[in-house]
Order: sequence, then C-alpha cells, then structure tokens
Amino acid sequence: MKLSIFERLTLLGVIPPQTGDIAKIRIVRQLRENLGLSEDEHKFYELKTVGNTFQWNMQKDNEVQGDIEMGDVALEIIKTSFKQANDNGTLQETWLDVYDKFVGTTEQDKPAEQSK
Repeated sequence: MKLSIFERLTLLGVIPPQTGDIAKIRIVRQLRENLGLSEDEHKFYELKTVGNTFQWNMQKDNEVQGDIEMGDVALEIIKTSFKQANDNGTLQETWLDVYDKFVGTTEQDKPAEQSK
C-alpha cells in the first residue's frame, strides 16, 4: 500500500502496544518495522527533527510514496486502533484523512446538518 511519510508516522502513533496472542504481537511488530523509515529514506526525504516535530521534503514525499506491505490482520489492527481512538474520544483532527483512508466515513461520522 502506498503511504506518505505523514500517513506512516500517523499510523505509528495510532497503533497501541499490542497485548494478547503471540501471532498478533508479531504482526504488530512487523507492521511497525514496515511503517518505520529506513536510513536511506531518512536521507532521501531529508527527514529531520525540529523540537517535537518531524520535517521532510514534501515534494519528494508527493512524488515517491513508500510501498508498505501489510496483510489483512495488520489492516484490521489499524482499523480497530482508529475505531478505539474514536470511541474513546482520543481521535485527533490531524489523523482524519488517514482515518478515512483505512476506516472510511459512515453516516454516523458525518456532522448533522445545521438548520438555517
């Protein structure tokens, strides 16, 4: 799946530490490794830390997005993580586009129309 640096960093922040059975723990570990940036990617995207934030070359990110391997279980873990954040009230506005990419938008998610 093609993912931008922002999407990858968002997913790393959304997916909580996994507990449970060994298979899912290994899947989450592999997913985190796949989402992480390699040394070559750090150089290519000119990634740097400024304070508490990351900065990178957005033009390169728009031109070449990383192809991240993830299976059905990993996708379900991502969806569940986003849904839990939504249910717990911890979903962040900056995650919205990534949420929509993985979970989608339902009628319940749409704001109620305001009366005129």
